[in-house]
Amino acid sequence: MSAIRTAILLNAIANLGYADCRFLKPVYPGDTLTLTSEVIGLKENSNPAHLQRRVRNQSAFPTPCYVSVAFILPEPVLSSPHRTERDTKSTA
Repeated sequence: MSAIRTAILLNAIANLGYADCRFLKPVYPGDTLTLTSEVIGLKENSNPAHLQRRVRNQSAFPTPCYVSVAFILPEPVLSSPHRTERDTKSTA
């Protein structure tokens, strides 16, 4: 993943909405879920960004898939309690 796309995912501060929601398989208590995100729409120096989100269960079957629209900070926030030293190094 490029440094720009990593920075976008780390600096998303507000979810503005969802689109194209599809529930492909049910999710049950005890399932282990993995979320992947891909930037699919972004104009240079512009907000919001469109992110394709895919959730898979422990058997790698897709469960919900959706597009989220997120507001991205123009500069990284290094003092956030949710950021770790590892996170700030990955955006450099």
